[in-house]
Amino acid sequence: MIDFNIATSRAAEELISKHGRLAPIRAAMRIDAMAKSGDLDGYVAWIRILKRVEELLSPDHVEPKTTH
Repeated sequence: MIDFNIATSRAAEELISKHGRLAPIRAAMRIDAMAKSGDLDGYVAWIRILKRVEELLSPDHVEPKTTH
């Protein structure tokens, strides 16, 4: 079973790594492509990725501390 939160976060982090501050634009382009092709699952996935990208790029974003 896929953990969508982890997959979404990883995809968002990779998008930011590749495209920096342009990552939201790239995600929006993928959302548009999914909508045009009728791929509802892809459309929903990319909306989640876009939201996570926006969270990660937000100036107010603070990574939670993990304890080991």
